[in-house]
Parts: sequence; structure tokens; C-alpha cells
Amino acid sequence: MSSRSIAAATAAGILCLGLAWWLQHAAKPAGTVPGQVGPGLLVKDPQLSLSKVGSHAHLVLTAEFSQTGSSPVRLEPPLLSLLTAQGIAVPRYLGPLLPEPVLAKQAPARITLHYWLPLADLGAGMTLEAGGKRYSLKVPEMPAPSSP
Repeated sequence: MSSRSIAAATAAGILCLGLAWWLQHAAKPAGTVPGQVGPGLLVKDPQLSLSKVGSHAHLVLTAEFSQTGSSPVRLEPPLLSLLTAQGIAVPRYLGPLLPEPVLAKQAPARITLHYWLPLADLGAGMTLEAGGKRYSLKVPEMPAPSSP
């Protein structure tokens, strides 16, 4: 095989893997798994931690989630949203090694979600909207820069 055909086959393989990932994750309706309608989502003890990364904030939300439905539920908008004090939805950080935030059954599960926000949009308080309910969250103090 020539180097051009190897490169073309590699590019085609990467494209197919990307399309397969998109079909598996992005094409599902937000907040549900096919066959489920309107689950009740309960949140207990939400905690927010913060770290500064350049001009952005990495927010980590950890809480105990439970649901009233019987099918798995994806914890993403519109079922679950983190909002700034101005009411702007904070985009969730989707790292390649982070687990998919799915609540599999009615039993409570401790789940961690990651968010990414410009420091300029960070305020003193945030709101977690989950299953039609609102939870007020206090933004922790910005960690002091470490000295060498």
C-alpha cells in the first residue's frame, strides 16, 4: 500500500469513528433516553467547586441525583442546567475521559458534572435547574494563586 492510501484509509476511519460517536451521543434527545417521557429529577446536597484555568473557570458540580422514572436519564439540558446569576446557561465540559452523566435507575447516585465558564461571567451565585426545580448554589472563593 502506498502512503497516500494509508493516509486516506486512516482519515476515513477517523471520520467514521467521529460520526459513530455523534450518532450515539449527540443525536439523542436531551435529557432522556428513547422511550422515556418527563422524568422527575431530585437533587440532594449539590456542591460546587471552582478552579481557574487561564481566563476561564472550571466548575465541578457534585450532587446526589435520583429520579422517579424507570428508564435511564441523561443529565443534560433541558432536564438539568446550570445558570449564572444573569440566567445564562453554562456549557457543560465534555472531556473524552469523563463518564457520560446518565442516571441509570431510581436508586440515588452521586454524579459529578463539569462546566466551563469565562471568568467575566462568574458571579457570586448560580442556579441549578433540575426537573423543573431550582437550587441556589454559592460560588466558592477563587483559589489563591500558588507561588513557586
